[in-house]
Amino acid sequence: MIDCQDFGVNISNWRTPTFCPLDCPANSHYQSCSEICATPCPGLSDIITCPTTCAEGCACNTDYYFNGTGCVKWDLCSCYHKGRTYKIGESVLSEDCQELCTCTASGDVKCEATKCKADESCQVMNGHLGCVRKGVCTISGDPHYKTFDNSTYDFQGTCTYTAAQGCHLEGTRLNPFSVVVENEKWYAMSNNPKVAVAKLVAVEVYGNTLVLRKNQAGMIMVNGIMMSLPVNLNNGAVQAYQEGTYDVIITDFGLRVTYDLVYHVMVTVPGNYRGKTLCIITNPKGPFAACHNVIDPASYFRDCVYDVCLSEGDRKVLCHSISAYMIDCQDFGVNISNWRTPTFCPLDCPANSHYQSCSEICATPCPGLSDIITCPTTCAEGCACNTDYYFNGTGCVKWDLCSCYHKGRTYKIGESVLSEDCQELCTCTASGEVKCEATKCKADESCQVKNGHLGCYLKNCLLETNGAFTLFNGRSGAITAMGAYEIIKVCDNALVEEWFRVVVTLQACGKSGLKSVVAVYVYFNDLMITVNSKHETWINGKKVTLPRLLSNEVSVKVSDKTVMIERMSGLQVSYSLSQEIIVTVSAHMADKVCGACGRLVPSGDVIPVPSFLTMQEYMDGWNAPDFPTCSGGL
Repeated sequence: MIDCQDFGVNISNWRTPTFCPLDCPANSHYQSCSEICATPCPGLSDIITCPTTCAEGCACNTDYYFNGTGCVKWDLCSCYHKGRTYKIGESVLSEDCQELCTCTASGDVKCEATKCKADESCQVMNGHLGCVRKGVCTISGDPHYKTFDNSTYDFQGTCTYTAAQGCHLEGTRLNPFSVVVENEKWYAMSNNPKVAVAKLVAVEVYGNTLVLRKNQAGMIMVNGIMMSLPVNLNNGAVQAYQEGTYDVIITDFGLRVTYDLVYHVMVTVPGNYRGKTLCIITNPKGPFAACHNVIDPASYFRDCVYDVCLSEGDRKVLCHSISAYMIDCQDFGVNISNWRTPTFCPLDCPANSHYQSCSEICATPCPGLSDIITCPTTCAEGCACNTDYYFNGTGCVKWDLCSCYHKGRTYKIGESVLSEDCQELCTCTASGEVKCEATKCKADESCQVKNGHLGCYLKNCLLETNGAFTLFNGRSGAITAMGAYEIIKVCDNALVEEWFRVVVTLQACGKSGLKSVVAVYVYFNDLMITVNSKHETWINGKKVTLPRLLSNEVSVKVSDKTVMIERMSGLQVSYSLSQEIIVTVSAHMADKVCGACGRLVPSGDVIPVPSFLTMQEYMDGWNAPDFPTCSGGL
């Protein structure tokens, strides 16, 4: 049909109401041979060329006229002016915004001179040409900051700060740029100034870096090379020149930066960048816009500015401040788009994972993980596991390295964990199963927690400052009388070859009167080791320096401000600068030792101290007889 009519062939109507009917818009009807210029609005033929042949289509009804898109009454016809179509009442600016033309009800176009205001620029915004208010940010004085939204802040940081930059420009025709200001103390005021002023202003645009420096009038650094003003880059796309007392950098898209080389910086951004500059939190078209009606961003913005100012522009503080708003928004179920970039607050993810602004920890869990944690109903910014990797509670691993989950606890592959009474040992196998078996601590060990880890540790006897004393069995109390005490020894010469004896002397020292261990004496068959509170050491009466390796596998050394006296067969005595004594013995000596620390027996039980004795009454039974004191104590 179309091709035939293009050759001027007259085709009769081939459509019917039931066979390929053609629906026509309001005020028109179908014709097999319709001419668009048959009933045109006045002036339409001035901007379109009327075809010489007819075409199948819709023709205007009686008393209706074609306006270029449809059929209307005469008084609603459009205006046609300089190749453009104007609706009745529509006003359109010229390309330079200096002429405003309006389509009147009579079909005439009336034009009048106009111009944008001083704080506006002629820009295309959202597809419409118009006078758009510029964004102006100023930095002056000590320095005082006035932002694009007319908020004001004062702080004296001496770091490098981003004054403005284009953000989230993907999908737009806007040009990326950044304006950076570096501050320094203003020594012109005093030798110890509290005021900071702009040291330099750097503009990055169109692949160029232009730097204006304090007190360098008439000069500019372009891409690392000093040049004299004025300069013209990229065929006029970027210009820098002197204007009165200011140096100015301008671009062909309306960015304008001025600097007086001492005190004042002004950044003017075209209005079509509105919503594309900092701050990301309050940006009505930014990634957090969906949250504004749920959580007011104002307080987060103020907190962000305060914290960043106080940290002197620390980028980490800025990122944490933005993240705080992100977390709260997601807690309310708001879907936040990705606000991080590789150069702005990137989030480093551990191995086998990647960043997602909306990550669900239960998306790819290891088997059993959901049995011990409650999967949240909302997502959270974080790191998601890569394909074929699974979340084990702390990171992403291959399936065969997933953890085990048993009785509310997480076990790594190969990890073994004791029960609370140390009588069951459970191990996570490579198959993901937990296998448990009975166990128990050795005779010289007790089930206890050390450094956050439950285990079977050597039982020890502890004597602390002011006479606080803890026996092998855990009973504790205070030694109230000063003197010399046998805290541990071999009973009745049970171990002739491994005989030993440990005596400590307790005295009140200094004005505080606190009782402290002032010396420890360790005896072996042919050795006597004496250590005082200053860690001065004597062996068989001769003063020595440490470390020392002696006969009978005995060593004396200093580690972490503690003197350690050890015999490889199973005795360790430690004496710290804080006058703390710790004694441990090995299992094979369990039924061979006596003394104030108590006696260990093969079952691992400690012979108890009679309950009717006080700690001092008990200790009186272990006074060292070869360290005589005055009658009734010292």
